Amino acid sequence: MKPVELLRAVFLGIAVNKFRVFLTSLGIIIGAFTIIMVVGIGKAGEDAVSEQFSRLSVESITIARTRGTGSAQTSTAVLSREDAVRMVDELDYVRSIGVSTRTTSDISAGMVSSSIS
Repeated sequence: MKPVELLRAVFLGIAVNKFRVFLTSLGIIIGAFTIIMVVGIGKAGEDAVSEQFSRLSVESITIARTRGTGSAQTSTAVLSREDAVRMVDELDYVRSIGVSTRTTSDISAGMVSSSIS
């Protein structure tokens, strides 16, 4: 078959079966759109899960000075600035040291007592 005859047969088939051509085209468009959406949703979900897992990693450790009550032992050791500098210098996995403070007070009035942080 010559290329001209082939093109004529194609266009004749399209003209005769317009509804079939429409449905086929619609199916291809919907299929391509669906694939694009599924890939996009999958990528967004992957990014969200990666972000959540990155928050689970141990990037900070809190060392607290506490005083026990009752039979618990009392800690009197205090971390100094020199200790913090030495930790950064000597430990490969420590990048920086930050300091934060928290105070707890006990309040009592008559028979009622409360602890405030």
